[in-house]
Amino acid sequence: MDATTLKLLRDSYLATFADKRRSVHEACSALGEDPDALHRLQRTVHSMAGSGSSFGFEAISEYCQAMSRRIRLWLSDPGLIDPDELEAWTRGFDRLLDHLERDPSWSGRMEAPVEPSSPTSSQVGAGAPTHALVIDGNADTRRLLTLILEQQGYTVDVVALGA
Repeated sequence: MDATTLKLLRDSYLATFADKRRSVHEACSALGEDPDALHRLQRTVHSMAGSGSSFGFEAISEYCQAMSRRIRLWLSDPGLIDPDELEAWTRGFDRLLDHLERDPSWSGRMEAPVEPSSPTSSQVGAGAPTHALVIDGNADTRRLLTLILEQQGYTVDVVALGA
């Protein structure tokens, strides 16, 4: 891909930031009132986690992956949502987009305000492992198992059989 095409693609991705930012803020504002708000927030953040690096924005992918892990934990137990922590995640998200809107070539990192913790003994039982290894030949099965385990608070490594 030539540099001109890449710049056009990156510029078109940058142009979506306002809508993404609005979507994140609207979902956060609706928490507690709209039962689907946390799912909408997860979809937006997860989408950016996957698409950011495709357009050369590694910082978006890294930050949104960490934020997505945290939201998955909240989806598994909405009682874990801390409004101050949610605000910190949102402020970090805004700062990241602000950096990139001002300087699309910025390649810094935006630290996650809180990394998702390992499951507590009350979540998985005292003495239970907190790390899982998923080994399977089917990509859909690997993704589903990983999602389920991460929602339960496990750290997951994945290995493809027959790859």
